[in-house]
Amino acid sequence: SLAAVGLLTTALFVTHLAVQIPGGRLIDRVGSRTVGLAALAIVAAGNALALTSPTLSVGLVARALMGLGTGVGFVAGIDLVRAGRGGALWQGAYGGSTMAAAGLALMVIPQLVGELGWRAPFWTGLALALVALLPVSAADRSTPTNAAIWGTAEATPFTIARRSSVTTVGGAAGVTTACTGEKA
Repeated sequence: SLAAVGLLTTALFVTHLAVQIPGGRLIDRVGSRTVGLAALAIVAAGNALALTSPTLSVGLVARALMGLGTGVGFVAGIDLVRAGRGGALWQGAYGGSTMAAAGLALMVIPQLVGELGWRAPFWTGLALALVALLPVSAADRSTPTNAAIWGTAEATPFTIARRSSVTTVGGAAGVTTACTGEKA
């Protein structure tokens, strides 16, 4: 039903939104690579959970889990672009690709429904999360984080906002958001 689709969509996007600022702070403390890998694992787990049952209750829990991963994952991704010396052009390309992925998913997922049924978006989301582990795993482990400014005299709201990945929370859905069942 349309109501169920609305609830499933809301479960993902509310959690996606809710974790971006705390996720940015976590990224500043432990690093975007580590958090990005964890976020992808959460997205994969949410998709795997969704594959277990066609019930709305399982779907809502799975979609909320996916939203946790995509929300933090989006911020981690943009921080990886920044840390890799990607300027505004590459940060814009990253943000734009997240929106392009949603459109692409709307074209691709329906083609898979015949073969995979209602599980098509979740198999796709699981596969993409696992594939995305490769480039994130390859990210430089020594990428500087903003951990050094937390707890120092330098850690004013201005310097935190200016230096941290928290300033990226204006972004919309991450790449994997488009492929985690949005087409239900």
